[in-house]
Amino acid sequence: MFSHAMDRSGLMAMVETLGREMAERGMHRHVEELRLYWLALARGLTGARQRLEVGWSESLVVEWYRILRLPPHASDYPLRPPSSACPRCPRPAGHAVEVKTALTFPEGRKAVCTVCGAAWLELDALRLTGSPHSA
Repeated sequence: MFSHAMDRSGLMAMVETLGREMAERGMHRHVEELRLYWLALARGLTGARQRLEVGWSESLVVEWYRILRLPPHASDYPLRPPSSACPRCPRPAGHAVEVKTALTFPEGRKAVCTVCGAAWLELDALRLTGSPHSA
């Protein structure tokens, strides 16, 4: 995952961009929480490695960048069609490897294999086009 702390101004810029992206997607509860997180960062009430009680932290900002495919994390998770099997695990005879939904967002979901932990994004647009390059 993400391991080094970034400077406060870089993190604040990412929070601002993420807030705009979430607002465009109608994710208003997240936007309100991000505003509080941004304010706490601006006032020095929380640091990059400290978690704020509204639930936002540097690692969560980066995770949402990964999920919403925002640079520089736009390619962190591979894209797969909805209801995909795990790309790493072989399918045992008679039953499939279990894949769970770790998180949903307006355009789709983050899927995780319960066997190997592989994670990928399944975008609803891929249901219509069938191509990860069209999303």
